[in-house]
Amino acid sequence: MPKKYLILTLLILVITTQFSLADSVTFKSNSKGKDGKPIMLAGILNKPDGNGPFPAVVLLHGCSGLEKGRPRIESWSSRLVDWGYATLQLDSFGPRNVSNSCTDKFEAFTMATIRVQDTYDAKNFLAELSFIDRNQISLLGWSHGGYTALYVLLKQMKYQSKESPFKAAIAFYPYCDMPLYNLNAPLLILSGESDDWIQAKYCSEMMPPEQSDLEIILKIYSGAYHNFDWEGMDEVFEGHRMLYDPIAAKDSIVQVKSFLAKYLR
Repeated sequence: MPKKYLILTLLILVITTQFSLADSVTFKSNSKGKDGKPIMLAGILNKPDGNGPFPAVVLLHGCSGLEKGRPRIESWSSRLVDWGYATLQLDSFGPRNVSNSCTDKFEAFTMATIRVQDTYDAKNFLAELSFIDRNQISLLGWSHGGYTALYVLLKQMKYQSKESPFKAAIAFYPYCDMPLYNLNAPLLILSGESDDWIQAKYCSEMMPPEQSDLEIILKIYSGAYHNFDWEGMDEVFEGHRMLYDPIAAKDSIVQVKSFLAKYLR
């Protein structure tokens, strides 16, 4: 085979392989739109090379949506895939034409409860894929996505009676407005002590007074602000500081890797 054709063939193989490892996907939700029809959810599916079956992690974006938070979520997705997990970056806002839920507390709560069903729909979608281990699916969320993750774990939510629980959940700087007991999966919360938008003390106040049947870990990073794991982040939103903290970010990687390894086999 001439050299130029060999190079072209190799390039095609590389492109095909990359595409097969990161696909845009859509799947039907159990939630309905204003027209009464089921909403088609969207996301980005990434997987390690090979046939699996792989454990998987559903990734939940923050209040500004998947597109705005893409740099952070892509970074984490790449890291998780390197560790051997498939990931689904779930987009709850795009299919509903929602731009954000950052400034209205009632809207934030409403969207979080809506996203609970989305999260289970994403889990069920993954469970039907041949390269996913359906019994080893966890979730990880940031800010509003972390807030959503807490509601996903609450046994008293109406969805819990018909859905099998996630293996574990991780929430970065979530708003804690409910007691963190009577959960259906182990939970890791990572927050910043200097976060003046979603204060870590709320989660401290909601921790179980006694040891829980399931592990619940709250780690608060001294001097860290909101979005401390978002590399390059340095901005002010609605008067609140958003700042990357390399020390906290580095440790959070260790915490996430260890926690997932403990609960996802």
